[in-house]
Amino acid sequence: MKPRRLIVVTVTALMVLSLFTGSHCLAQNAETVPDVPGNADARGVVLETVGITNITGEKKYPGTVKASRTAKLAFRVAGPLSRVDIKLGDAVKRGQVLMQIDPQDYEEIILL
Repeated sequence: MKPRRLIVVTVTALMVLSLFTGSHCLAQNAETVPDVPGNADARGVVLETVGITNITGEKKYPGTVKASRTAKLAFRVAGPLSRVDIKLGDAVKRGQVLMQIDPQDYEEIILL
């Protein structure tokens, strides 16, 4: 045989041998690995029934609450408060009456 023909025959034989070996390995893998459409890394799913339960644990997070906005109040006359129309934490609007001063003290001053 000529050297060139020997090389061609050897390369062809190796290619045919590789083809048969590769297809045999693929056939074995197809038997051991389940066919998963779309994702080869799919894993099993654990199902859990949803229900209502009582939570027994309690967590406490100590802290300090600070108002985001504050307003200073000023009065034209002094005197004790006779009425408070708001509670701590209530939202208020501009012009809303919050408290009322007892009118007896300043009415006496006006009459003098």
